[in-house]
Amino acid sequence: MMVEIIGGLLANSLAVITDAAHMLSDAGGFIVSLVALQLSKMEATKEYTYGYKQAEVLGALLSVAIVWALTAVLLWEAMPRFFRPEPVNGKLMFIIAAIGFGVNLLLWKVLGHGHSHGHGHSHASDSVAVDAALAHVIGDMVQSLGVCVAALCIWLEPFNIGTTPIENGEVSNWIYADPLCTCLFGVIVLYTTRSTMVRTVETLLGKAPENIDQDKLSAALVKIQNVKSIHDLHVWTLGSSQVFCTAHLVVDAPNHQGKALCEAISVVKRAGIGHSTFQMEVVGEIVAENCGGCDDASPKSGHNRSHDHDHDHSGHAAESHNSEHEPCHGHGGHGGAHGHGHDAAHSHADHAGNSHGHGHA
Repeated sequence: MMVEIIGGLLANSLAVITDAAHMLSDAGGFIVSLVALQLSKMEATKEYTYGYKQAEVLGALLSVAIVWALTAVLLWEAMPRFFRPEPVNGKLMFIIAAIGFGVNLLLWKVLGHGHSHGHGHSHASDSVAVDAALAHVIGDMVQSLGVCVAALCIWLEPFNIGTTPIENGEVSNWIYADPLCTCLFGVIVLYTTRSTMVRTVETLLGKAPENIDQDKLSAALVKIQNVKSIHDLHVWTLGSSQVFCTAHLVVDAPNHQGKALCEAISVVKRAGIGHSTFQMEVVGEIVAENCGGCDDASPKSGHNRSHDHDHDHSGHAAESHNSEHEPCHGHGGHGGAHGHGHDAAHSHADHAGNSHGHGHA
């Protein structure tokens, strides 16, 4: 990076300085990405109940934002050179750009190979932070290649395209390749990082994952036996890959809540949702959003939480863990529904009173 900056200044090449600046921003982006990835692995706390999963997304956003800001500055600096061209040392410009291209190619090989094959199979879409780093390297590599081509044109002047007067004489019109290259590849860098920026913003805004059709998911939940309707369905992503879901399920009778909850967990699990929360409601006894007397009402709501044990009896929540390997079992005959969620999701129906069910996958 320092070699490119010094070389760019000596060659008076804005394109080389642009390439060096992008490499510098990449180094900062790598650091931000690594810190964000480590933060995302930290356990949840009382203050941050979801943990630090979003740190990875914020890191990617910051990393791309730095590149965009830097590119905007360099594009702004390149514009005057179209009207007041300056002499450029094409030979030195080519040597420095070639070195930059080689370094970027090596980084792309190492980072791309480790990201795709480090665990025996591809994880290319698992981490937006790593995607941001890869996008930076690819953008710089393409830009370095373009700078090499521009430098060759300025240096060798493959054919005569006229001259332009400057303060101390005149220069070949090939000199415009320097600011043109800066603008062209600045736009390319913006384009290559656009998708990462869009993904990070969508994640922070809580957009539903593209691979989950909420209409189909809602229809599948309504098809569950004894479920009469569904409302307040929300699906979003936390971090780069954890998908969450919440919904209100309305069943026809209190003693059907447990079984419906269990089946709902299975439905969302098959849809690729690992963490789900369902509030169970009964026809004619639906909990109002602004209920003034909820404290005195019989419990009808539920959550689907990832806890080791699940309970359901009058005034308590039945929690169920959705396992990826074991089936969901239902049991009856309890005074209050009780479930354990180590290897399978269990649900029990109350034989008296209203059932209150929570499930967290």
